[in-house]
Amino acid sequence: MDNPENCADKLSELKLKQIEDDVASSYILVDIGANLTNSKYSRDLDSVVERAKDAGLYMTVYHHHNHNTSKIWFQSRSEKDYGDWGFSSVQ
Repeated sequence: MDNPENCADKLSELKLKQIEDDVASSYILVDIGANLTNSKYSRDLDSVVERAKDAGLYMTVYHHHNHNTSKIWFQSRSEKDYGDWGFSSVQ
């Protein structure tokens, strides 16, 4: 039999999972500050995007500081077939 601390931890995990499921089914989640053109994502951008989608993220809005980074994002997006998942703005 589990000790009370383990039971409390399991209950907390179950509650958190239920909250996550409720949020995912009740809201449209949009990331308005994605910076996926950062070089740290270059090796696994596809898996980053897939994890975000799996977590319930509906779309992203990328804020770029210039037209060059915006162009880079749109080129990579079309190459990766992310479809309408991401939108861009330039400051």
